[in-house]
This record gives sequence, structure tokens and C-alpha cells, in this order.
Amino acid sequence: MKPAVRLLSCVLGLSCSVSVAAPLLETPEDRWVFDAELGFVASRGNTDTETSVFKLNGERDSARWRFNFNLDTLHAADSDQTSAERYLLSAQLDYKLEAGRYLFGVLDYENDRFSGYNHQSSFSVGYGWPVQQRENLLWNLETGLGLRSNRLDNGAEENDLIFRLGSDLKWQISTVSRLKHALSMEIGKDATITKSTAGLRSKIADALAMKLTLTVKHSSSVPQDSENTDIETAATLVYSF
Repeated sequence: MKPAVRLLSCVLGLSCSVSVAAPLLETPEDRWVFDAELGFVASRGNTDTETSVFKLNGERDSARWRFNFNLDTLHAADSDQTSAERYLLSAQLDYKLEAGRYLFGVLDYENDRFSGYNHQSSFSVGYGWPVQQRENLLWNLETGLGLRSNRLDNGAEENDLIFRLGSDLKWQISTVSRLKHALSMEIGKDATITKSTAGLRSKIADALAMKLTLTVKHSSSVPQDSENTDIETAATLVYSF
């Protein structure tokens, strides 16, 4: 059995092991909470490959403000030759209104060595509101306007006004397992970029958990010799502090 399959079985087993869910609607503690994720796969034999994933997530939630950021890195090598190298940074600041509604500003930056772009970035502001607010289920929708700026490997620049749509779902399945799904769509004149990230996390100790993440990104227009759709599956260990 492949390692990823074994890890999936463990995560799903832990997810179903406890039926009572922990509450999501808690009073904000106004302190930083961090998650550090690390994953590594090495293969030896007919093909020598190494893949490493590192992620750092931070969030601070207070009575009026909520701030979170995500740093995501990926590196892969095949026979000592780099085959994938990507760095992602995103940050969002929310100003809370009443009844779960909020105003937001979000910044995204991506540097993917093999995408045909030197970098891609966007900034949007908008309005978010809750669709569901249960003890173990939170689901928000977002809409806003912004700017997108890309630089291709050949030095050309692309600047575009964008209309942003977003969805953020958190489901506390049990006291040890949680499912998160984030969906965003940036609609512009030059391209529409859609990104979906789903993560299933199961706690194995007080500060340690296992996590499986599926990320799908689709762009309606890409540089020549680049793929329109990127799909990534990651299995990581998570340390919370």
C-alpha cells in the first residue's frame, strides 16, 4: 500500500472515531495561533525523486478584527534536477460587522518557477456574510473588486481589474477532526482564475495532527506551453502552537 493511501486510511479512521463535534462558535481570544505543516516524499530505484512541502498558517481573532496569513512552499527534484518550485503567500484582514458579516481585504502572491510567470499577484476588497452559523459548521460567502498584476518570464506585464467571488467552509466533524474548504474565483478581462483547496485534518496528540489537502487551480488563459489546470495532493504533519 502506498504511503499516501495508508495516511488517508489513518486520517479517515481518526475522523470517524469520535462522533461528538467540538464547537466552532467560540469567543475570540485575541492571540496568535499558528500551524506549521511539513511533508516529504523520497523515492529511490528506477527513478530518484524527492518532494517537500512546507506550510505556515497564522491567525489572530479579536472582537472587531480578524487577520490570517498562509505561506506555502513546494519543491520537487527528479534525479537531482529541480522539477517543481513554488512559493505562495496570502493574507486577509477582516473588519467584523454584526451578525457574522464583515468587510475584507485580501492579498495573494505566487511565484511558480515552471508556470511561465515570473510572479502573479492580486489584491481585492469586499464584503462577506454567513450562509451557515452552527456550533460545528461555519460557511461564509464573499464578493469584491480588485486588481491583478502578473509578470511573465519574458518580462511582459499583465494588469487587470477583477471581480472576486469566494467561499469559506469550516466543519468540525468531531473533537479530533476538521474539514476546511476554500474556493475563490477572480474574473478579469484577460483571464478567470479559480482555486479550490480542501483539507481534512485529524488530531493525533495535543499539538500534532495529520492532514490531507487537495488543491485545484484553473486559469482560462496561460502562457504558451503551460497547463491550464494544476492539481496537487499533499499529506502533511501539522504542529500547532
